[in-house]
Amino acid sequence: MLHDKYNSLWHDRDFTNWDTTTSGLFNEVPLAYSSIKDLTNEYVNNLKDSYLGREGGFIWTGVTGQQIKDILDANRSGILSTPQAQMHMQTWMRNHPGSTEEDAANAFMQRAYTDNQEYIRKNPTVDPYATQALKYKQALETAKLKKKGTEKESVDYPDAYKKLYNDAVVFEKRQLENSPVYSQTRFVTNKFQEAASALMAGDITPEDYNSLVKDYGKEMSDATANDIANLFATKAGKIFPKTGVRADKLPQYYDAATRVLNDITYPSSGMILNSYNKVKSSNEIDINLGGSVTKGYVTPDTGGLILATDFVNKIMKVPSIKYNVETTNGLERNFAEDLKSGVFKDVIKTPRGRIMSSVVDGIPQLMQRVSVRIPLQAIKNAGYDVDSFKSMVSNSMGISAETGLNIKPIDKKDYNAAYGGNVPLTGEYFTFDTE
Repeated sequence: MLHDKYNSLWHDRDFTNWDTTTSGLFNEVPLAYSSIKDLTNEYVNNLKDSYLGREGGFIWTGVTGQQIKDILDANRSGILSTPQAQMHMQTWMRNHPGSTEEDAANAFMQRAYTDNQEYIRKNPTVDPYATQALKYKQALETAKLKKKGTEKESVDYPDAYKKLYNDAVVFEKRQLENSPVYSQTRFVTNKFQEAASALMAGDITPEDYNSLVKDYGKEMSDATANDIANLFATKAGKIFPKTGVRADKLPQYYDAATRVLNDITYPSSGMILNSYNKVKSSNEIDINLGGSVTKGYVTPDTGGLILATDFVNKIMKVPSIKYNVETTNGLERNFAEDLKSGVFKDVIKTPRGRIMSSVVDGIPQLMQRVSVRIPLQAIKNAGYDVDSFKSMVSNSMGISAETGLNIKPIDKKDYNAAYGGNVPLTGEYFTFDTE
């Protein structure tokens, strides 16, 4: 019965060396040993997680050392009145001459606090209202791009990126709170807030909250898709992306997508946007468009540009339209995919002065509306059949070739010094709306 439970310090009899021939039969039962952890474990080993606060983009729940101390203190008299606790205190007093019973009791409780530290825990759960702040912080960490052709770190770019991204996040928050476009999204956002409030009030457990967040996350994505689809319907008339688009309606579809982008992006400071683009694309130019001069940037390729229809389709959760073009060797290529992957070289980008925040491959990023002008020569260099390409953009987007683009390099003596002679500045070109 006393295996591993006997402590000689608790008794004034030598049970181990008891001699029945001289002392007779022993008829006492020694008090079984229990550690301080054994005596206090039952009070704290089944504590429920409670709300601890909001920090770092999370709602924190768990058990603190102070909570454990408070519970043990609340049960102090019951714990110390047990025979085993009394034995611990007597042993402590023998080892500390001159100490009082209160000293021994305090030492016992201090050891109890220490021995039960294993139950301290702090668990993070998603805080939907810290998402914007986290996106902003992550964006700043990624704003470390360098000027092309140099090892010099850009001074202007991170500051401009920071300002633009912050503006986009603020505009997004206002739109989600006030715009009639996002009615379904706002409804789910309120459900997130109700769940967070219930967790803080102790009405639901962290496990319940995490389950709700997972469900609401899916609802949020679907709600936003529905909101944008409804907005699209007001722009496109009787076109229903989820059921397919008739060939003769494709130009109308493309036009509607560009107008939807106007509604879900936000105006930005031209000066700051120019500073950002100047560093990102160092070949700055003036473009004369019908007598109106605007800033443009010559870039090596179209990499990362998303066609307006593809961008909006992804938000609406509908399949992208395949803008197929024949190549000179008789194969078919998807123009939208080639645009994004950077197939078209030496193009001209013109910012539209509108921005938004988005998540690309799990990374928060600043997005801006851009018109990209692709010279006919770049189409040929990509291996496209010119007639097939012109037919596709005309029938699917209502776009035809333009000519007479008046371009002037800024702070450069001649075109070759500015662009190495790679950008055709005369002849036909095609303009596409991208994000």
